[in-house]
Amino acid sequence: MPDIRNTTRAQTRFLRMLRRSDGSYPVEHWPSPLLLRRWLKRDAFREALDDILEALHLQSDLHLARATVRAANDLPDTLFSAPETHRAHLSTIRLSHYHRNSVRRTTPPRASFPHVDPELFRRLQIAGEGLPVPPL
Repeated sequence: MPDIRNTTRAQTRFLRMLRRSDGSYPVEHWPSPLLLRRWLKRDAFREALDDILEALHLQSDLHLARATVRAANDLPDTLFSAPETHRAHLSTIRLSHYHRNSVRRTTPPRASFPHVDPELFRRLQIAGEGLPVPPL
């Protein structure tokens, strides 16, 4: 498999292992802090690492959203029958709420989405605010 463009073979191997790992990347495969600092000076490596981080954040957001929906659906059933489960579901929903609000405050808006219709993007933003999607 060819190397990632403008990165060394060692950088490519590291990035691919990060991408394939399930969150438990073995410490012995990490580069030394000095080497990692050198790698981070290269734009291509930083961009590839940012892409991986963005994908991991998206995956995490999807898992949290799915868990929140499941918790919200189970909430009425657990109110009297399983108080501990009910508290856990409320904590999951609260975590999702805090996460969503903190991401909105800290994430700068993207400059542009050339592949997305601006009207569709506006409607999705409105839907994300909890408002009904207006008709086209």
